[in-house]
Amino acid sequence: EMLGRIFENLLAEINPETGETARKVTGSYYTPRPIVEYMVDESLKQYLLTKTKLDENKIKSLLTYEDLAVKLTESEKESVLTALDAVKVIDPACGSGAFPMGILQKMLLILQKVDPESEWWLERKLSQIESKLLKKELGKKLKSENVNYVHKLGIIQSSIYGVDIQPIAVEISKLRFFLSLIVDEKVNDAKENRGIEPLPNLEFKFVCTNSLIGLPKNEKSPDQLFETEDTQSINELKDIRDEYLRSYGIEKEKIQIKFLKTQKKMINFYWQRVLKPQTDLRGKKIEVKKQEEPKFTRMLSSWDPFSDEPAGWFDPEWMFGIKDGFDVAISNPPWVSLMGKFALEENIKNAEILKKIYKDNTYMPNLYEYFIQRSFDFLRKNGHIVFIVPDRLGFNESCAYLRKHILQDKTVKEIIYRWKFEGIIADTMTFVIANINSPQNHLVSIKHRPAETAIHMRQAELMQRDGHVFKSYSNSDIKMLVDKIKRNSERLDVYCKTTSGFGGKSELITETKINTKQIPVIKGQSINRYRIVKKYYFELNEKNITGRTRDVSKLTCKEKILLRKTGDQLIATCDDSGIVPEQSLYFTYEISLKLLPKYFLGLLNSRLLSWYYISELVTNIDSTPQLKNFDLDAFPIRLIGVDRQEEISCLVDKILAAHKNDHNDQSEVIDCEHQINELVYSFYGLNKKDVELVESFVKKE
Repeated sequence: EMLGRIFENLLAEINPETGETARKVTGSYYTPRPIVEYMVDESLKQYLLTKTKLDENKIKSLLTYEDLAVKLTESEKESVLTALDAVKVIDPACGSGAFPMGILQKMLLILQKVDPESEWWLERKLSQIESKLLKKELGKKLKSENVNYVHKLGIIQSSIYGVDIQPIAVEISKLRFFLSLIVDEKVNDAKENRGIEPLPNLEFKFVCTNSLIGLPKNEKSPDQLFETEDTQSINELKDIRDEYLRSYGIEKEKIQIKFLKTQKKMINFYWQRVLKPQTDLRGKKIEVKKQEEPKFTRMLSSWDPFSDEPAGWFDPEWMFGIKDGFDVAISNPPWVSLMGKFALEENIKNAEILKKIYKDNTYMPNLYEYFIQRSFDFLRKNGHIVFIVPDRLGFNESCAYLRKHILQDKTVKEIIYRWKFEGIIADTMTFVIANINSPQNHLVSIKHRPAETAIHMRQAELMQRDGHVFKSYSNSDIKMLVDKIKRNSERLDVYCKTTSGFGGKSELITETKINTKQIPVIKGQSINRYRIVKKYYFELNEKNITGRTRDVSKLTCKEKILLRKTGDQLIATCDDSGIVPEQSLYFTYEISLKLLPKYFLGLLNSRLLSWYYISELVTNIDSTPQLKNFDLDAFPIRLIGVDRQEEISCLVDKILAAHKNDHNDQSEVIDCEHQINELVYSFYGLNKKDVELVESFVKKE
């Protein structure tokens, strides 16, 4: 924990040359312990559910420190031990190693409960060592060791892997594991060095490289590194990795040299077996120059696991010997914007490379999106990815492609929003997703906040939502009322078109008219419900407009409804003068003849649609909500007969007249708004319980 905090503080140091912190460039943040513990528990729980026949309650009891005595049959213990022996877990952006360390601690806890003397575990780990000499020496050492040391060493050797592009992160991760082993190593004052031997080497456990870039695919045999595998050398590399873990001194140096030689031997094997000798017209052999080597071969030969320099690519088989994929990918990947106003120059350069690999979101990509996609690549079938990321993944339009891919091809197990994350402004979400197609009628567990009750939604229902949004609700009553409102409505864009006002240079929008070329304009703060309260002035020409709507004919149309973009409730009014709206307002135009404009205005200003806006569309009520244009277009508009529309339209006329006459007595306005709310409730089919839900929310606000 302390080393994680040190890493966090190092990231916060400002680079005097760039003025930026390493944290801002790399998007690295130290994950709070409660989040780490939840994600670790969920990872191991999901894995054991797929690999054993234990029910969920028994698995949960294995993962809790409070429940020390867990009643399992011998066959159940055997199944748990066999599963833990085989599990492979990777953190593709490991930082200071919080998640790998969490996995180590929870696997240790389970082993303490099911194999307290480490009899099964030690025997199994020794049986996996090919070298008889190494097996004998290691067995002798471990049989005299603390049980926890034996458990931990086995877990580290077989189960845990980490990758990070920052050398300091990799070194701190190794140090955390070293310290974890030291505390459980037996001390014997009668022996040399008090009986403490050098710590294991972790170069093949934590690798400094770029997780997002893989080796070029072998098109003829996608499951093989080479078109023709050098199986002898592959087996040699596996033995070398096992030997290297416990080597030291001169022996360690020899194994390093042996590894690099074997690596080179495999590359030479590729040249000899795959590349046909080239000849000129006379039949003379042409020597292939170094720079003409395939990119694949150059990348392989450039990796030196014993160097501090990061490699530019990652391959689990070549670096870890993992060919069949991982069971769990767990991470807090970098949150780094690669495009737009928050992107740094260094990250913009990387974006051009990554966008060629990950081709879906090229508009406003973020590194965490690419880490999600990449992690699916090296998961086994039915393996699980457990990440914490910004909640934008669940809602933003730019991530719709990724949500669609996940909902089509994977199984979403659980989503939890709004974790408390110190030092982070953005809201967060965790997710648990299995790398397998979802069964029919699969239910996704979604929590609005960690402590709230989960709402279960069919994955197919999420797929059908606009933008495939991973929507959360604080309780099931809210979800049922939202569904009822939608069932009884049509989308707003069926009845009209919407857009935002013009984007103009703020310094050119003035409170008083300063020249004859300026015209009246209105901003979001210019309107209240059913009235325009303030005008501004702006010289409307191509030079001064910076974006948004530029079409003057749209901006000056005379029958439009104006709606504020920001706020915790809907605020709308109407205009028939042709006044020009600025970009902090949306406006409607070309309203269908089926819809009376003032009925439409009454709906937008009703309590029910403000409740819908907050409950269904706002992702963070604790910040200033902002209505997105695509959400506005999907607003649920209830079309009824013109005579019933007239009831609300007449009430709106009374409110507009009262505001126009500037009466100090607002009782008539309040009474008309109350009548509109009651009519809207009835038009949308709400019952007494539904109305109480809406009204209680309004009172609470």
